[in-house]
Amino acid sequence: MSEPIYAGLPADLSPPYAAAERIVNLGTRAERDLLMASIPTDGWRAMIGQFARVGLATQVVIALSLEDRQRLLAEVPEAWRADVESHVRRLWPRRNELRSGDWRPGRRPEGGAW
Repeated sequence: MSEPIYAGLPADLSPPYAAAERIVNLGTRAERDLLMASIPTDGWRAMIGQFARVGLATQVVIALSLEDRQRLLAEVPEAWRADVESHVRRLWPRRNELRSGDWRPGRRPEGGAW
């Protein structure tokens, strides 16, 4: 019998992007740290963490008020803060698309300019 594609990842954390979404949807840094600690291997932890950092940055970008953005950033795990802030800067020019739900990773915007 062949290995499943997400071998070594518990069913409740599979697929990795769904685990990342769970992390993003948690409300506090402590909850996020706890769920990340339950991921069994460094490889899966790194992949899920990367997806989660982009998701957290997206939440910050789509927040409508400065206060909401600051609150969301305050709940980012400390080890991830610099990466999330970097993703926020990268995604900020696309905030209107993100807010509308039209944005898709890797999709060229209308007009062809990035």
